Amino acid sequence: MTVAKIAIFFLLGLIASACQTTNNVVRIDNIPMYGQPGVERPAQLKEADQNFIKTAMATIQRHKPPASRRKASEEWFQVGESFMNERNVDFAMRRYNQSWLLDPDNYQPYWGFGRAMLGAKLFDRSIVNFERAISLLDNPKYEPALLIDTAAAYMSRGASRNKATNPSAAEDFKQANKLFAKVAKKYPTNANLNRWWAVALFVEKRYRDAWVQVKKTRGRKFIPFPEGFISDLTAKMAEPQ
Repeated sequence: MTVAKIAIFFLLGLIASACQTTNNVVRIDNIPMYGQPGVERPAQLKEADQNFIKTAMATIQRHKPPASRRKASEEWFQVGESFMNERNVDFAMRRYNQSWLLDPDNYQPYWGFGRAMLGAKLFDRSIVNFERAISLLDNPKYEPALLIDTAAAYMSRGASRNKATNPSAAEDFKQANKLFAKVAKKYPTNANLNRWWAVALFVEKRYRDAWVQVKKTRGRKFIPFPEGFISDLTAKMAEPQ
C-alpha cells in the first residue's frame, strides 16, 4: 500500500463527521454524486465537501508531491475498490463519491457507481453511470473491462424485461452484443470477453451462439465460467459437434 493510501485511510477517521446525518438531514453519501443534481446539497454539507477537498489535497501533497485533484480522485477511487472487493458496497459508494467530489471529470467514480448500481439491480442508474464513464475514459488500458461491465448492465436490464412484450428488452440485448463485439474486434484475447459474452447469449436464449463463445475459451487462459453455467447450457442445448 502506498503512503498516500495509508494517509487516506487515516483521513477516513478525521472526516467521518461529514458522512453523518446532521440536523435531520438524510444521509446520502452512498448515493451516486450524493443524489445531485436532483437532490439539492444543503449548505452545511457543501461546506463539509470543501473541507474534505482541502484536507484530502493537503494530505496527498505532503506524501506524494506534486499532487493534483485527479491524482487524489484516483487514490480515493482505489480505496473504494478495496471496499468493493470486500463486498462492502456501502463503504465503497462513500469513497466513490469522494473520488467524484475531488474530480467530477475522472471516469473512475462513475465506473464504481455503475457496478454498485448493477449489484443493486438498479439497471437504469447503472447504465447511465457506465455510459458516463465511457465518455470520460482516457486510459485505453481499461477500455475492454469497462465495455464488458457496461454490456453486462445492458444484458441484465434486458433479462429483467419481458422480451415478448417489451421491445426495449431486445434493444438492451442488441446493445450488449454491440459492446461485446467491439471488445472482440479491438481486444480479441481479453480473458473476460468470451466468458461473459457466452453468459449474455445464454440469458438471451441464443444457446448455439453461447456455445461458440464457450469454444473460443478453450485452449487458452481465461477466467472460469460461473459455477453451473456449462451444465445449465448443456441442459438447454447439447454442445454442437
